[in-house]
Amino acid sequence: MATTLETCAAEVLKDPKLPTFSTRIQELLAIGAEDHTAQRRAALVVQDYGLTLRVLQVANSFQYNRSHRPIDNVARAIIVIGVNELRSLASDLVLFDQFERRSDGLRRAMLLSMLTAVHASAVADAEGDRRRDDAYLLGMFRNLGEVLVARYWPDRYATIGDDAPGTVQGSNAVRVLGFSYESLARAVAEHWHLPPQVVTTWSKSAGATDPLTAIAQFAHDITTVLYRRSIGDRNTRLRLLRTQYGRRFELTEDDILDVAETAIEANKAMFAQSKMSVDDLCGVS
Repeated sequence: MATTLETCAAEVLKDPKLPTFSTRIQELLAIGAEDHTAQRRAALVVQDYGLTLRVLQVANSFQYNRSHRPIDNVARAIIVIGVNELRSLASDLVLFDQFERRSDGLRRAMLLSMLTAVHASAVADAEGDRRRDDAYLLGMFRNLGEVLVARYWPDRYATIGDDAPGTVQGSNAVRVLGFSYESLARAVAEHWHLPPQVVTTWSKSAGATDPLTAIAQFAHDITTVLYRRSIGDRNTRLRLLRTQYGRRFELTEDDILDVAETAIEANKAMFAQSKMSVDDLCGVS
C-alpha cells in the first residue's frame, strides 16, 4: 500500500478515472453530433465531477493546448477538444464502474464537492461577481485531494473521518496519511496540467488576495459547517462562520442557508442516483 505522497500520487496517475453520475453522461451522449452548441454540452459536463476533471485534463494537455495559456472554462475546453473527443471521453467513463457501486465514503465526498460547487456559484452571484461558472469549478475541485483518497484508499479514508470541532481543518488526514489532501491534489495537478486558478484553491494564503479563491474557500467552509460538524447547534456554527467571513462577504446566516438550499435542489438528481440523503451526509441515523 502506498505510504508516501510521491507513491500515492503515482498510484493515482496510473489510473486517473473517477466515478461518474451516469445519467448526466447519457444525456450528453444523446445530443447529436450536429448540435455544435458548446454551452449546452458544458451545462451537462459540469454536473459530473469525473467528466469535468477529465475534459479539463485533456484540453490542457500538450496535444490540444500548445499556447501555454490555461483553459479553465469547460465550454472553451469542449470547443478545443471537439465534439468527437468529448463523446469518446464520456463513453469511456460510462464503461467505468458505476458510481452507485462505490463506497459510501467516496459517494459522500463527491456529493459534498458538488454541493460546494453550487455554494460557490451562488455566493459569487450574491456578491455580484459575474464569474459564477469559474467559481463553480473552483468549488467543485476545492477538495479534489479528499475525493482521490476516498477513491483509491477507502479504508484509510474511513479511518480519517471528519475533523473534530476545534481542531485544525485537515489534521486527521495529515495524521493518518502523513500529508494533507491539498498536497495530494497539487501533486497530481502538476501532471494533469490543471488550470493555475484551480491549483490556487489548495493554497492556504491565496484566498487573502484572490476573490474567486476566497469564494471557493467560503463555499467549502459552508459545506463543512453544515455537513461535517456534529457538535453545537447549527445556528451557532453559522454565526461563527458569518463572523469569520463578515469582513469579506455580505451574506447573513439566512443568506447562507438559502445558498445551501439552492445547492441541495440543484443536486437532487445526484442524491437520488447515489441513494443518499442530506441526513446521510451529516451522519444522522
